[in-house]
Amino acid sequence: MSDTLTALQDGVVAEKEKKNWGSIEHRLKIFKGVEFPDIFSSGKDPATGQRLRQLDACLPKGKTLKDILISRQCVINNGALRPIMAAAMIANLKQGKGLYRGMSEYDNQALWVQCLLGPEHYQRYLEYRKKIQADIDSGVGDADQLRDLLVKSEVNYIVWNIQNAHGNDKYFGSVKDKNRQALKKIYSNEFANQLNSASEEITGHGAVE
Repeated sequence: MSDTLTALQDGVVAEKEKKNWGSIEHRLKIFKGVEFPDIFSSGKDPATGQRLRQLDACLPKGKTLKDILISRQCVINNGALRPIMAAAMIANLKQGKGLYRGMSEYDNQALWVQCLLGPEHYQRYLEYRKKIQADIDSGVGDADQLRDLLVKSEVNYIVWNIQNAHGNDKYFGSVKDKNRQALKKIYSNEFANQLNSASEEITGHGAVE
């Protein structure tokens, strides 16, 4: 009986994943056909000088994707903005060549963790960063490896928590709770894989090695 229930639950998760990844993938296809860095920062496609209607239907009037990110708004419960910002994170890596390319003043502020996962994950992530920096300062472990981990940490944290991976790791492991598949249902394993691959293209290393 328990095996049957587990199979049913897995089926529900798989269906939700498929639907939610489909929404993210649709936005990625839109971004792929435009100059994404311009769309992200100004909201306008330089080829046409116009805003994208597909985005304007979901964004607050006159706002850009960058505005949403730096406002620290969490989109996890917003069915319209969530797939857009998830796709924007991948597109920023693939087409913008960095999570904070062109806005270095926001680097290391974990805006993507705050945006996609929410304030509790944001605070948890910052605590992990503090622990790593403290270990670097005190000479615990390999300093170069720890600094490298910091560079990839925002993507790693999101990927690991969606996939419920590395829960026993000292740094950035997933939250160990009863609802382990919650983020997987919302964002999908495929989103985590694509985000990891995009990060690997930039840094040479992904979250899953």
